[in-house]
Formats: sequence, C-alpha cells, structure tokens
Amino acid sequence: MPEDAIAAGAPQPTMWLASDAASMHAAGWPDWEVDLHQSTMQAAYQAARSDAYFVHVPGMFHLNFTDFPYTLAAPVGRALNLIGPIDFRHGHDIVNAYARAFFDRHLRSRPAPLLDGPSAQFSEVAVESRRP
Repeated sequence: MPEDAIAAGAPQPTMWLASDAASMHAAGWPDWEVDLHQSTMQAAYQAARSDAYFVHVPGMFHLNFTDFPYTLAAPVGRALNLIGPIDFRHGHDIVNAYARAFFDRHLRSRPAPLLDGPSAQFSEVAVESRRP
C-alpha cells in the first residue's frame, strides 16, 4: 500500500482479503516483500476512517484470489507453484462469500454475519473488523 494512501486513511468501508505470511513464503515471496506487504496492509487497515475488515485466508497464493485456478488444471497450477495448497474451489467459495457479505452490508444494507467473526463454513479464515 502506498504511504500516502495509508496516511489518508480510507474514508469508505474497506476490506482486505489476504494470504497469511506463511502462504506468501510458500509461494516464493522473499522475506522483505512479505514483511512489506503484510505491514502496509495492516497499517492501511488500522488507518481506515470507516468500517474496515481484514480477512486472512491461509493456504491461498495470489492467483487463488482470482478465477485463474479454473483456467488451468489445478494440478498443473499447483506444480508450477501458482496456486496454494487450499482446494481451489473452496478458496473461490471463500472469496465469493466474503465479497458478497461486504457488498450486502455496505451496498444493500443487509445483515452480513460472516464479517463479524469466525464461521463454521470457513473455519480456517480469520476476520478482523473495526468500526471507528
């Protein structure tokens, strides 16, 4: 995250869907880049001036947050270290569920309990939320 974006603090509701540091290391990210990525996302989350959510998804590599695993056979993607060890379909379900919950809450003014804490359906996911 750029320093100026962190300093300004997001004025609108914001959500970060992110891999944990261990998954980033497993994907081949160098230590300095993992540290920079994790620390700037956390700083931006802390600086948000509206509702903010930090959704940590272990086992996901960068491309797991996209539709890419569906375009290449999962075993090939995994062999090339492009997708993480999480089942790509489950990872896709996680991204869709949390994005939908965020939009339900902040665009449709509907309840979104998935953003409030642990979920039995996605027990590996850790959610941090803050309301300034």
